[in-house]
Amino acid sequence: MYHRLFLKLVLFLSLFALYSCSPLGEPVNPELSDSFFYDKSKTDIIYSSMGNWFELGSKSLGADSESFEVLNKNIGKDNQNAYYQSLIINHSKLDLNSFHAKTDDWMWHIGIDKNHIYTFQKDIENAEYVLKTSIIKGADPSSYQQTDFDWAKDHKNHFYQDRMVNVDYESFKVINDYFAKDDRQVYFYYQDRFDSLDAQTNNFRKINRYYARDTEFIYLFLPYLRGESIKQVHKIPYEKFRDVKLFNDSYLLVDDRLYFEAQIVEGINVDNLKVFDQSYVKDDQQVFYQGLIIEGADAKTFEYDKSSYLYRDKNNQYRQGKIWVPDHN
Repeated sequence: MYHRLFLKLVLFLSLFALYSCSPLGEPVNPELSDSFFYDKSKTDIIYSSMGNWFELGSKSLGADSESFEVLNKNIGKDNQNAYYQSLIINHSKLDLNSFHAKTDDWMWHIGIDKNHIYTFQKDIENAEYVLKTSIIKGADPSSYQQTDFDWAKDHKNHFYQDRMVNVDYESFKVINDYFAKDDRQVYFYYQDRFDSLDAQTNNFRKINRYYARDTEFIYLFLPYLRGESIKQVHKIPYEKFRDVKLFNDSYLLVDDRLYFEAQIVEGINVDNLKVFDQSYVKDDQQVFYQGLIIEGADAKTFEYDKSSYLYRDKNNQYRQGKIWVPDHN
């Protein structure tokens, strides 16, 4: 009993000391943001991410506390400046009187005035945080809406990574993580790339978040293959889609051909195929890692060992497709 009371007392004293040292006063508007606070005298505004000043720090804005208002999770303004987190937003075209922000998901880095849509990104220069502010060209302030991390739209245009894309507005839709389409064209996108793709527009559809298809080909965009950057769209021909089997995001069986990330796995007997995960498969004779034969592995005894979180056969353990010998030193 006394031990528990002692621990409670220590915890209470620790929390009291931590609170006493805190620079934070009351939150300005806890419904909109957990990061903007008055200082304890209510004469300034302090930004502290999620209120975690002890680990993430805090910074005084030097803002006018009486006129300061929270606009969303990351953005606020007073009668002199607009702020993104702890940094003043400086842009020659920003109209402070009409400046506002939306509270919707994905809009926390977006500011709006009567003329423009602004995006904000923190960077580090000379060991100091700086704010980079950009205007999204052609975006309509009255109707702009960010729909996810990459995509946005207004009443007449679609935007990918803060830039307008030339697509048919009404029919455009995102298919999966790499492909999109409208009534005229299929597109693939990745990072700053947005390009047209030679595919059947009317029949182009999603398989999963990575694969798509039309009536002739399965499409996969590969940023990397076995750790090497390739950034290519691959087309896999097929006869009947009902005969296609997607085991996982890496292995695909098409017309008796096994593919690892769009590369044919040579020398495998698909009639005796066992797929373990995104990397390992085997047949009755050989074991494969990322579509390549593991020389010397014994297919008959090769299995996953749950106790060691490794693959093993009767002779060896394997990690990343290679024999692994534990270091007992």
